[in-house]
Amino acid sequence: MSEILRAQSHSPDAQTAVTELKEQFRNGSPASLILFFCSCSYDLQQLAESFNTLFPDIQVVGCTAAGEIGPEGYLEHSLTAVLFPKDEFDVVSGSLNQLSDFSETKGTQFVQNLVPQLTSLAQDSHNRYSFAMQLIDGLSKKEELISHCFQKVLGRIPLFGGSAADNLQFAHTYTFHRGKFLENSCVLILFNTNRQFRLFKTQHFSGTSDPLVVTAADIVNRTIIELNGLPAAHVYAQQIGCSVEQLNAQVFAASPVVIKMNGNEYVRSIQKMHADGSLQLYCAIDEGVVLRVANSVNLTTDLDQQFEKLQTALGDISLTLVCDCILRRTDIVKTQQLPAVSDVFVRNQASGFSSFGEQFGGLHLNQTCTGIAFGHGDASS
Repeated sequence: MSEILRAQSHSPDAQTAVTELKEQFRNGSPASLILFFCSCSYDLQQLAESFNTLFPDIQVVGCTAAGEIGPEGYLEHSLTAVLFPKDEFDVVSGSLNQLSDFSETKGTQFVQNLVPQLTSLAQDSHNRYSFAMQLIDGLSKKEELISHCFQKVLGRIPLFGGSAADNLQFAHTYTFHRGKFLENSCVLILFNTNRQFRLFKTQHFSGTSDPLVVTAADIVNRTIIELNGLPAAHVYAQQIGCSVEQLNAQVFAASPVVIKMNGNEYVRSIQKMHADGSLQLYCAIDEGVVLRVANSVNLTTDLDQQFEKLQTALGDISLTLVCDCILRRTDIVKTQQLPAVSDVFVRNQASGFSSFGEQFGGLHLNQTCTGIAFGHGDASS
């Protein structure tokens, strides 16, 4: 089997960074896709021109990040990439633009136009197993609608992905497709392969507090105005045992809230507190939803256990693609777990990025690590 190759550069110069990727990929098989994640500190125009010049005949897709994950583990201000060999992976991709005008009809037509292209490739290659990955503008506030729509149309093809980020500046987040960096856009990548793989998600939180009912909310802006009939920040601070004045990004990262759906808990992370005492989230919220403040287990241990399960299913891992929430990274740094978590990623051949949100199936998540792990063997054997 051809090798999936990974590369990483921490050169601050865009052209040099892409040139270093090219050099690291020099012994690779012909590629069906190069997938990259980059710091927004790069000159993105120069980065795009460098990819277009050095990889002119290869499909290249990527996005900006709030931190990159690659052969050296967690890095910042870097460029990381994965080369998928053409003889093992059929890949098609498309970009859905103008997300501010998104409708389910547009999303459905977009996916329906893309799937037959993958089916056509599979007829020649005989690759039988499919999955999908999406990269979406992390400031679009459209992740829930788009993820649900895409997974509905994809049917049995499993979907995962992440929201493009920008080092917590919350100014501009970009996807990259067909030679250009794009805002207000989502890229959907469809794969066929015979290589063994497993999709996964993991989080290190579970809800333990008394129920908190969202009694007033600004749904459009993902903002909780009241919990249990009182100002949201006041009730939240009381639950975690601090004053409203002590609430900040680190507190929010350490104590998110969770919602239970179909017996499973999903994290709803708090982005910031407004002057009026309302709390803005990274995920959708609605009135009547019941939340609980979450307590954490050790993140490194949880991640290690997740990879043990993947290794049991796949054997040695050849690649793990990960979309790892930036708030997990914030918590890792605060709790001095960065070297340990980075080592877990290195040992499991992880490449990916710190994201502004994660998608798994038709759901948009926070403070979660979603991804896909590949073995070395053939799934059909």
